[in-house]
Amino acid sequence: MSAIKKITAREILDSRGNPTIEVDFKWNCYGIPDIRRKLRVKSQLNRQTVRRMLANPEYLYHLSSRNFELLVKHLYEGLGYKGIVTKETRDGGVDIYLAKTIDGMPHTYVVQCKHTSSRTAKIGVSVLRDLLGVIIDKSVTAGIIITNAIFSKPAISFIKKHASRLFALGMNQLLGLMRSYLEATA
Repeated sequence: MSAIKKITAREILDSRGNPTIEVDFKWNCYGIPDIRRKLRVKSQLNRQTVRRMLANPEYLYHLSSRNFELLVKHLYEGLGYKGIVTKETRDGGVDIYLAKTIDGMPHTYVVQCKHTSSRTAKIGVSVLRDLLGVIIDKSVTAGIIITNAIFSKPAISFIKKHASRLFALGMNQLLGLMRSYLEATA
């Protein structure tokens, strides 16, 4: 006889940015202890997933860095941008490329995502200097740094100095982006 010992489920974004439910089963079967299987099922809960994260921002700290990047891409795509996520390593300082035509003019943005599991983490000015270098090197409209952390005082000064080419979204702005996504996709 088999007996289920534990079932856990969580919402994740798969490698293509699709909302997915991952279910982990653990059971005993005919005397064989602790058999485990994982099952992933694509979810159509795009808006629901964002709504849940907005209702409980703590969830953002539990995402992997890659799933954070995929979430950001998904949010911008809901706002009408076309997005491409770069490879996970050696990405040249770019996690996502975004493109959108605004008033007949094509705009291209590079996005650097900085995910942390620490609620007290601060993003320093060196990350912003690197992104500004990428903006110049890639000849794009602007760069966006988005994080679930906050920015240090020197970083905020740097952002203000380069506000025409560098946009910074901390945790509060990320939550605002999620609200904008929900409004745009209603």
